[in-house]
Amino acid sequence: MEVERTMTREIVTCRSEDSLEQAARRMRVHDVGGLPVVDGHGRLAGMLTDRDICMAALERGRPLGDITVREAMTHQVVTVEPGDSLVNAAERMGQFQVHRLPVVDDGGRPVGLLTLLDLARRAACGEMRASGDVGMDDVNLALVAIGRPWAGEEPSGPAHPHDPRRSRPVMPRRLRPRVPILRRCPW
Repeated sequence: MEVERTMTREIVTCRSEDSLEQAARRMRVHDVGGLPVVDGHGRLAGMLTDRDICMAALERGRPLGDITVREAMTHQVVTVEPGDSLVNAAERMGQFQVHRLPVVDDGGRPVGLLTLLDLARRAACGEMRASGDVGMDDVNLALVAIGRPWAGEEPSGPAHPHDPRRSRPVMPRRLRPRVPILRRCPW
């Protein structure tokens, strides 16, 4: 199955000169967690996630209206093309630890967005798995790879209740699942 048949086509973008406040408002209005950043010619220039906004606010200590998207966005963006297979897309998500992949045309313009949720929905649809189509095993492998500990700098300060360095995450009682949680795999 090709990316083109599963991707979200109605994408919302922002520009690198926009403020983080503008980008955050756009994310909220459209209920998305990431925006492809485009240049003046409509070509992909970066990717901005809600996490990028939070980290920029924390690190800079300035109001979101005073921080540009350029300061917080990811400049090296992992992409896929419409004709790529969903299995390839799942592998790229895992390899680069991303939840979303902008889908770009030959000119580098975003034509869609493929998310881990899109892959999970496709895999769960129950249709016969064709060559190049994504299955739950592909989605599971991508999710496990995305969740690997990050190799960057160790965060400072007290551990958050959901910090992976804690022995067991603290989950509010109302959010606790009624089914047993799978234990971490040893790899």
